[in-house]
Parts: sequence; structure tokens; C-alpha cells
Amino acid sequence: MTAQKQEGKVHTIMKVSIRRSLPFPKSVVWKEISQIERHSLWMTDAERIEFLSTKKTGAEVEFDCLTKVGPITVKNRMKVTNWDEPNSISVIHKSIFKGEGILSLRHLSPEYCEIQWNEQVTFPPMFLGPLGERIAKPVLERIWKKDLEQLESLLTTSE
Repeated sequence: MTAQKQEGKVHTIMKVSIRRSLPFPKSVVWKEISQIERHSLWMTDAERIEFLSTKKTGAEVEFDCLTKVGPITVKNRMKVTNWDEPNSISVIHKSIFKGEGILSLRHLSPEYCEIQWNEQVTFPPMFLGPLGERIAKPVLERIWKKDLEQLESLLTTSE
């Protein structure tokens, strides 16, 4: 965790990086992850996605994701800041939790690619700030690892 000064207060930033090798070509994985409206099919914490912008792909897309982790449910407003087809999608979190998330793909072979999920999130004081981040990090790591397993399962059943 690193410290950052924001609005006169020092906040720590929780950093999580998850990666998984997938037995699919990069183009197949990109086709799925680039459909933001389908993320709730493989992200266990994403209950519902509602677009605020008319377009659904590319930079500047904005959406709300109803996110549930255990007993906590929040409306997480996100905006796509970078859309580098077929390599990566970057978003900023603009709601109670601030930060940035990046899903990126790396070609490993004609049949395999690696997906990496990086998140940097600042917890608000009402969620115990730095203490909340230390408690949440292992929980979120487990959830996001499971999400990438579910992505693989979804791709397997889609074949």
C-alpha cells in the first residue's frame, strides 16, 4: 500500500494484481472482456451494469456497476479511460471508492494468453480507510481470482 494526499487527508492505496493463463487465443478473450455488459456473467461481485453513455465500447464509456462484496453493496460509477483493442481496458472508479482498474491481455501462444487484472483503490473513512484496505485486500484477491476462473469457465462453455 502506498500513501497519497487527497483533499488534505492522507489515504493509502490498496494495490491488487491478479493474473491467469487462459487456454484461449487473445482474440477470443478480448471478444468477451470487451463486452462490458457481460462482465456480471463472470465477475461474482458485479451484480448489475447500467450504462450512462449511449455507446458501450471504447474510451469515455461510463457506467454504474452495482457491486456486492459480502454484506456491502455499492453503486460503483466507472469510466473507461483507455481502450487499447485487443490489449487492455482501463477504468477509473468515481464513486465512494476511488481508483483505477486495468484488464490487460498478453499473447503467450496461438492457443494461450494471459489476463492481468490490476486495481488501485482508495477506501473512504466510513469503510475504515487504511484498516479497511488491509482487511479487504485478501478478500478481494480471492474474489478476483475466482472471477478469472469464472471467465475461463464462461469461455469454455461458449466454445
